[in-house]
Amino acid sequence: MKNIKKFTLGAIGATLLVTGLWACSNDEISNTEQENNSDVANKIGESIYKMNIDNGLDGDILVFENESVFNQIEDNLFDNTQSYIQSVMDGMPEGLSEEEQDDYLESIGFDEDKFYIQFEDSFNFNSLRKDLNIKIDDWLSTQTNPEMIVDEENDPDNHPLVLEVHRTLFNAGGEIIVLDTVGAPVIYKMFEWGSLKITGLDTSILKSINISKIKDYTSVIELVSNNPNYIIESPAVPNDGPCASHNINHKKHNYSSTGTLVKSFTKQMVIPFTSGKQLVAKTVGYRYSSKRGYYRIKLWLVTGITGSKSAPNVDAELHVDGCHHPFRLDHVAASSLKVRKHERRYKNYYYIYLKNNKVYSYHGQGSFVFTKDFYPPNHEIHVISN
Repeated sequence: MKNIKKFTLGAIGATLLVTGLWACSNDEISNTEQENNSDVANKIGESIYKMNIDNGLDGDILVFENESVFNQIEDNLFDNTQSYIQSVMDGMPEGLSEEEQDDYLESIGFDEDKFYIQFEDSFNFNSLRKDLNIKIDDWLSTQTNPEMIVDEENDPDNHPLVLEVHRTLFNAGGEIIVLDTVGAPVIYKMFEWGSLKITGLDTSILKSINISKIKDYTSVIELVSNNPNYIIESPAVPNDGPCASHNINHKKHNYSSTGTLVKSFTKQMVIPFTSGKQLVAKTVGYRYSSKRGYYRIKLWLVTGITGSKSAPNVDAELHVDGCHHPFRLDHVAASSLKVRKHERRYKNYYYIYLKNNKVYSYHGQGSFVFTKDFYPPNHEIHVISN
């Protein structure tokens, strides 16, 4: 028997209660085993469910009824996570030492990934988030030189999906299924250069890509060029000088003058089947020990999106649908949280165009604070304090 985790959504806006508990039943439904995956994927009336495909990995993948369902779940998961973390920080007693803060957070069972874990557990789903966490920790343990990160280009955290919410909704291969307007399943696989759109649940080439760990654009093109079920989708929109709208993508380990290591993510995130576009700022902090190498731990991290290279919380100038339609972006306020990774985002429904020295991601750990220009390709760093 093939078990498919079924989660039927009524009013999408009520998918998450403020407590983080799921509003609807997520009972496991047993279905007669079917040889053809499309018979399963075309089930009517289910907003989200898990199925299995032959993708060369474990096969887990989530199916979303449409773009609207995905957007609602994404927004609810992200917003509830941010509210939960902030409420815990606001409730932390003042005057505690670092060790006492850690003891307090442990005593209340604080887990910044609480809602993401609940969602994954609802479907018994092996998400990209789970998979990357293992790989990131393993890779960090090989970084035994406290003065430099070696092999940075192979850091598993350099995945095209940056936000933890997307890593929760996509599978270990960076894949997801969204039904099209006639209810047919379409697989989307994410790459740094764009995505693959796969129809007919044809996983023959997808399996080869995953097994051989193929990522570069040229190799993928060569594999899929003669298969009509495989469509290359690239979010690259022509830049409209002096604005830029693609290649807004920078992930880098940064060192302070005193040796503090902070990783910054500065990216425009485009999910191919949605109209939403997002500017993302993400900060990850580390500790180092001679026995463990570098490792992630709850640290006071600051993250925001600002219009100034030297200050947080400054409104920024953005443009949409070309460089000739400016508008003022209310800054995405920088906040300080004791977490392993700290994310902030700005989301709208148009391609975002921006000029040089107009929009910055804002990052910090302790006294090490800096900005990164969203404008490509250099994404210049400005150190505010060491």
